[in-house]
Amino acid sequence: MTSAAALTRAEARERARLLDVHSYSVKLDLTRGDEVFGCSTVIWFAAAERGATSFAEIRPGAVRRIELNGRPLDPMTAVRGGRLVLPALGEENELLVEADMLYTRTGEGMHRFVDTEDGEVYVYANCGPDHAPSVFPCFDQPDLKAAFSVAVTAPVTWSVRSNGTEQSRRTRGTGQYWEFAPTEPISTSLVTMAGGPFHSVEATHDGIALGLHCRRSLARHLDPDTEELLDLTRRSFDRFHEVFEQRYAFGKYDQVFVPEMNWGAIEKPGCVLFNERFVFQAAVTDTQRELRATVIAHEMAHMWFGNLVTMRWWDDVWLSESFAEYMGYEIAAAASRFASPWTAFSISRKSWGYDADQRPTTHPVAAESLEDVASALMNFDGISYAKGASALRQLVAWVGEETFFQGVNDYFAAHRFGNADLTDLLDAIGAAAPGRDVRDWAHRWLRTTGVDTLRAEVEGESVVVSHVGALRPHRLLVSLYDDVPERGLVLRERVAADIVPGTSRTVIPDVLQPAQPGAPIRAQSDASWSAPLGPPQGSVEPSAPGSGQVDASGSALSEASVSAELDAPGSGQADAPGAVRSGAPGSARVDASGSALSDAACSAQADGPGAVLSDASRSARPGASAESVRADASTKVGAPGTVRVGRSGAVRSRGLVLLNDGDLTYAKVRLDEESWEAVKSGLSTIDDSLTRALLWNTARDMVRDGDLPAEEYLSLVAAQLPSENVVAIAEAVLTFTRVHVADRFMRPECRPAALATLSEVCRTILSDRGSAGDLRLAAVRTLIPSSQTADELTDLRRWLHVGSLAGGPDLDTELRWQILHQLSALGEAGEREIAAELERDPGSVGEEGAARCRAALPDPGAKRHAWGLLFTGNVLSPRLLAAVARGFWQPARPEPTAGYLERYFDEIPAVAERGQMVAMTLGRELFPAHAATPDTVRAAARCLERDALAVALRRALADQLDDLQRALRLRRLAEGNRLA
Repeated sequence: MTSAAALTRAEARERARLLDVHSYSVKLDLTRGDEVFGCSTVIWFAAAERGATSFAEIRPGAVRRIELNGRPLDPMTAVRGGRLVLPALGEENELLVEADMLYTRTGEGMHRFVDTEDGEVYVYANCGPDHAPSVFPCFDQPDLKAAFSVAVTAPVTWSVRSNGTEQSRRTRGTGQYWEFAPTEPISTSLVTMAGGPFHSVEATHDGIALGLHCRRSLARHLDPDTEELLDLTRRSFDRFHEVFEQRYAFGKYDQVFVPEMNWGAIEKPGCVLFNERFVFQAAVTDTQRELRATVIAHEMAHMWFGNLVTMRWWDDVWLSESFAEYMGYEIAAAASRFASPWTAFSISRKSWGYDADQRPTTHPVAAESLEDVASALMNFDGISYAKGASALRQLVAWVGEETFFQGVNDYFAAHRFGNADLTDLLDAIGAAAPGRDVRDWAHRWLRTTGVDTLRAEVEGESVVVSHVGALRPHRLLVSLYDDVPERGLVLRERVAADIVPGTSRTVIPDVLQPAQPGAPIRAQSDASWSAPLGPPQGSVEPSAPGSGQVDASGSALSEASVSAELDAPGSGQADAPGAVRSGAPGSARVDASGSALSDAACSAQADGPGAVLSDASRSARPGASAESVRADASTKVGAPGTVRVGRSGAVRSRGLVLLNDGDLTYAKVRLDEESWEAVKSGLSTIDDSLTRALLWNTARDMVRDGDLPAEEYLSLVAAQLPSENVVAIAEAVLTFTRVHVADRFMRPECRPAALATLSEVCRTILSDRGSAGDLRLAAVRTLIPSSQTADELTDLRRWLHVGSLAGGPDLDTELRWQILHQLSALGEAGEREIAAELERDPGSVGEEGAARCRAALPDPGAKRHAWGLLFTGNVLSPRLLAAVARGFWQPARPEPTAGYLERYFDEIPAVAERGQMVAMTLGRELFPAHAATPDTVRAAARCLERDALAVALRRALADQLDDLQRALRLRRLAEGNRLA
């Protein structure tokens, strides 16, 4: 068979005009061996023009039979390039196809997996986008929805799940025949089934049958978490049924944890597929559990956004993903035990969006240029997820939560089981929000690219906001924090402000008015609005004003009232009335004179401690996350029980003026000089975890943009991070510091000093007996790959031998493999140790750990073997391919792989023949991101000049090249500063 041609938008539009697909019958036979499965499909459809010609898609191993309206078609001539030509259509048509289809190992189509622990086989169907034709013949586009009746013949020891409810089960030959009820109309990409000897847990809630399923060998890991997972599922359904007028429409609700999946989860109606990494096989932080909760809510949101109402074409993928991302965090915040989902979104997901939006490959949230389905996968990225969700959060702030959900519910009612696009959604929300120009808002937010930058300057008692970028409207909070002795940065006032498009400067008056000791702050405890602000106060240059204030009684300071209801979830509250964080900022990495290490000095400190960590008091570690206390729906702005801080003690200085407090909008923030000094000394003393996340992201942006030297960022980490009590923030900062700052942004000779600083930060967290267990786990996970000296490596070997470390957790399988990887990469362990550990841990985690360790070994033979695995056919699944790729390059030992830099760019174009996921995996995970040199940049640029690069590979390489160029610029900037 020739390679399949990508479906174009024009072809899809014409086929949707011509055809009306009624239903499918798909019968799969999974008892035909290791390579192929049988598929017998009947499609019933109508054609608008008698005698017209159209086509279906199919990518078979072999076609056995084709009949159109009882008329045989020759498979040799009818199937070409993945398309089945359908000539001489009638008004009503019946297409029958019988074929042998191929299993895959790439997570695309019908994926087959053999469990290394017990030899059991599992299969599951991932049908989209563009993968359904590898499972069954179909009209593969989102707007040709139909009802699907699925039947499966499987081994007798298996259980099988599909979109529909099981109707019957009976023996057929040597297998068992499962029949499932017809689905409601869904797109081809949403069809699925999963089969194997699953371990299952079943329950019911509110009339919905619930199921949890995983590999039998993972049962011991799933069972301890079943109540947590089922409780999250129940609570999420309850919350969705509160906010959506349409009930869940797809009958039962199975959640199947499957191996080697390329995504976190896939929203198949009635049968959601989850990456089995969410069945935790080792110790995890509460942040990881919180992430799992948001993913569960995210996939459930898709039952409405994406499944009940589906995009017409892939350029509106954001209608599915942005909404599910937003609702996932909203529902997790409202319906789970987790205190700070929006803090995790701010510190992790949002930075993903910011990074993507500053690359040449950025695109609008609502894209207009996806001309074929091959480009569709490229937009499942930080723009469609993180930026889109951020834009929706801003839209809710702008029109009000009640209005927003009224529009959404009208949208569902109008397009139930159908398709829609951006215009349909805007019509619904616009009708619910008279007086709001929703289309203009959408044009500015959804049809533009890039990140706005908002910069604060202080002029007298006013804050002046300069606005650079796409000039979108921004609704945000501006806050003033006093610098109070013994307490740090204490919130005095929050002011609501509108930044108006087309203005270069917005003046927000009277923010810095002197406050009397003991006076309450003027603030909202929830950084969101349940109704739109009235005419704002202030002055804007050159056009309309842009701010609004509320006083302590909840009365508006502008002419119109500001809604004081605080029923909108999802922003930062104080820990409790009157609660404040400790003023001790933690510890700083300084030299003998007390100064932070300079760039010039960094390499001199590489082999010793080089600096001292001050032993500042850390006994009063801050309390719970600011999001852990939510305002009651009847609470008024500024009223007792919201954020009220008594102002005892003298104010040392003005402190911090902060734009976008509460992180309601999507923009980079820059501080005035005095505010930045306050952050350097007191970031960790701020009560609100969402505010701290925003400031850490600001520092991150400053480093990436060259506004903050990497060494100064390291000093901030050393001074402030040890006092951080929210694991999501600590994990994100530690990861960015090690992976990006130390390994990429800093010159190689400064890397040892950076890792020494990071190691000291981690050891400080571990030495604090007040640190929560998951904070210590996060610290250990960074300490291990930061270890480099002889003493540190001795510690690693001792921990591996003993099975634990002082002040940290016991070593589970993941930590053991992490230690062994670091020792292998530095030549301190070899094949004997890897084989022994694999014998100890023979499951999928061990298989992946061993692959990474072997690729990391610094001897030439190991590198040759790893290279052969990476570039020889589909020997490995994407999961193992990624493990080998992640082990191959080692910044600490670049010499053994120096000769592979040019080879990578010479050989990478050919991997696209192995499929999109292989191309994306090797284009991202194997890209030599550590080698930020002019030679590497030139080699990457030459590779991208090739005309024949596949879409997925071109996108991956272009993104990586842009990051590499950024790293090279930062290294050159640091060199220039050192020589100046």
